[in-house]
Order: sequence, then structure tokens, then C-alpha cells
Amino acid sequence: MARPKIAGPELATRATMPPTVMRPNTVDEDDRLLDLKTLVGLLNCSETLIYRMIRDGEFPQPIRLGTLTRWRLRDYRRWLAKSAKGG
Repeated sequence: MARPKIAGPELATRATMPPTVMRPNTVDEDDRLLDLKTLVGLLNCSETLIYRMIRDGEFPQPIRLGTLTRWRLRDYRRWLAKSAKGG
């Protein structure tokens, strides 16, 4: 359904109204969850390689949420920093 067009006095009233107050983001950025497709894009590797590294203990274990598999951004960043240092 199309939104009705606003014109005249109603438009002027809306233009002077204060912006809607939004709640601050209460989730820490490092607690965000990454899906497998995102990891594949970040690492430029295959899904198979990621699961192989998990099996070999070289990559953080995923979090299971029902049927979803996700990784914490925090864990990925720690792994990346550790890998960059060579250890």
C-alpha cells in the first residue's frame, strides 16, 4: 500500500517536530555474531577450510543457536590477531 502524500500545513508541522529518540545500542560490537558466509568473505577461503581449522583446533568453535551456527566477532578478532603474530 502506498504511503499518502503529505503536503501543506501537515508537512510544515512534521518538519519542525524533534527527531525520534532512538535507544542506544546496548549490544557491545564484539558480541555481534558472524555467519559462515560472512567468515568466508572476510577470510577469502572456503567453508570446508573453516570447518577443517575448527576440527584441528586452529579456529574458534562456533556457537549453536538452534539450527544456526555463528561465531562471536570477539573470538574472530582474537584469532586473527593471534594468527597475525604467528602464534
